[in-house]
Amino acid sequence: MAIVSVIIPTYNCGEFLKEALDSVFGQDFSGLEVIVVDGGSTDSTETVASGYRKEARFSFYKKPGFGISAARNFGIRESKGELIAFLDGDDLFLPGKISCQASGFLNDRTMKICYTDMAYFNTKTGKEMKTSYYNFSGDIFYYLKRNNFIHPSAVMARRSVFEKELFDEKIVTHEDWEFFLRLAYRGVTFSYIDTVFTRIRIRPRSISTNTANMGQTRRYVGLKARAYWKDFKREISPFSIRGWKALFRYLRLKLTAALRGFPKRACFNRPLPVDLLS
Repeated sequence: MAIVSVIIPTYNCGEFLKEALDSVFGQDFSGLEVIVVDGGSTDSTETVASGYRKEARFSFYKKPGFGISAARNFGIRESKGELIAFLDGDDLFLPGKISCQASGFLNDRTMKICYTDMAYFNTKTGKEMKTSYYNFSGDIFYYLKRNNFIHPSAVMARRSVFEKELFDEKIVTHEDWEFFLRLAYRGVTFSYIDTVFTRIRIRPRSISTNTANMGQTRRYVGLKARAYWKDFKREISPFSIRGWKALFRYLRLKLTAALRGFPKRACFNRPLPVDLLS
């Protein structure tokens, strides 16, 4: 059985897909399953993928009309791995990513989801920069409700995480933020690895450059974050065990944030690299 399933949603990323796949198959880790889910590309995607059909545990599915959430969810359902990782069709894994994250899960059975640091690079300009944003482990609900600082290509999670939650297929962009926010609201803790193991490509014509869609979905998820926070605070009560747990969680989140100077410190208010390099 594959230990780690890498799910690659893609759409018209044929010129980048070989580099992405090579970055996965070049990992120093045995027991990989690779699933490419194509949302109906009209470029060279299928031709590129056909070059990997002889690889063990490689699958290619063409699903016209599938958006990125539907592609990820389909890949999750088809996967066999105990651990699930994601890689967008134009992004790259750096050497050691899979083995480092998998080791963390093997050594800590309580770990549910983990993400690494990232480097963003602009295909057109050649510029590259590390995340230079805030990254936290543990209960990150208070931080995540303000902004998304996790990219799916940096994530690995246990299969059990997806038994109750999947990506919202109605959201065109910011679907990753909504998904991580939902997990954090439920109390799922995140582990952060302070090493750049993923390269995130910024390029023209990608879905993130559609400012109209990005603005609309950012507002939608932002309002959802606000609603989650209000619902969470309503749980606080001195008359039940659940209410006391909510109170302790609230105080812990607020105190930890205050000690870190969140959100007023300058390091928490820098533009994301995707904005700086676009």
